[in-house]
Amino acid sequence: MIERLFVYGTLCDPNVQMAVFQRSISGTPDTLHGYRRTVIAFGTHNYPIIQVAPGERVDGLLLEVSADDLARSDHYETHAYHRIQVTLASGATAC
Repeated sequence: MIERLFVYGTLCDPNVQMAVFQRSISGTPDTLHGYRRTVIAFGTHNYPIIQVAPGERVDGLLLEVSADDLARSDHYETHAYHRIQVTLASGATAC
């Protein structure tokens, strides 16, 4: 089964995708309206996150992945991230 995953940070990088998914995924550019990109600090590192922000937008990539890939992305992102279902500017639904 194909899943749709919207990525906006490190998972847009083909090298990170290779490390996480064991392959590079050429995603489709898409936009998430009503959110903004910001960062959160964990230890000495900053990580990108998105927050609800009416009137703003986050540009990223829509990736088509497997259920195993979603599990890999969850492991990579750790418990610090929480996937939600969103509707993108293209009309696609993603998590």
